[in-house]
Amino acid sequence: MIEIKKIKFLKKKQICQVELDNDELLFVSMDLLIKFKINTNKAIDESTLSQIKKKQRIIDAKRSSLNYISFKPRTEKQTRDKLLMLGFNSNEIETCISFLKDFDYLNDNHFAERYIKDRINRKPISKRKLFQDLIKKGVPREITEKYVNLFFKDEYDFENAKKKLEKVRYKLKQKNDAEQKNYIFNYLLRQGFKPETIKEVIKDYLSNTNNL
Repeated sequence: MIEIKKIKFLKKKQICQVELDNDELLFVSMDLLIKFKINTNKAIDESTLSQIKKKQRIIDAKRSSLNYISFKPRTEKQTRDKLLMLGFNSNEIETCISFLKDFDYLNDNHFAERYIKDRINRKPISKRKLFQDLIKKGVPREITEKYVNLFFKDEYDFENAKKKLEKVRYKLKQKNDAEQKNYIFNYLLRQGFKPETIKEVIKDYLSNTNNL
């Protein structure tokens, strides 16, 4: 049996510091303190101590994840990777992820919809780039396809490519037609636009330029 020597409430962290007679320090939530009836000069066995530690790890994982997602929306994968980086094991992580999903703190469908709408409204982007960005953030492919196709109309690519081109138009003034075509094609390709869309943009650009 292990004796509890001292309990100190740490107001800043909203947690209790429990000192055991084997010189071990535990940091335990108030809920666990009450649940396990932890008092000074009370003895607990190894099994109970193990239970307390395991449950506290889950509480710590939940707190860490809630803090992480409070700054901005996150995907399930981003949150799982963050918890892994913080040293939580797979069982602790999965328990935490289930908790977050049950209370709708994590929802990749909502994340995808919000992210797409925000990117569309914020600045021009290609459909392909939008798709790639969501995949990189860990949104499953089927969810990504569903929401990109739902909110990103095919004609957006052409208009967005033209808007992207406007930003570098000044670089084309000293180039001949062949050089302009090559520059535009490579620039927009790097931005994720499809070759067929780029060709249409080049055609539109040269047509308007030659008519000036």
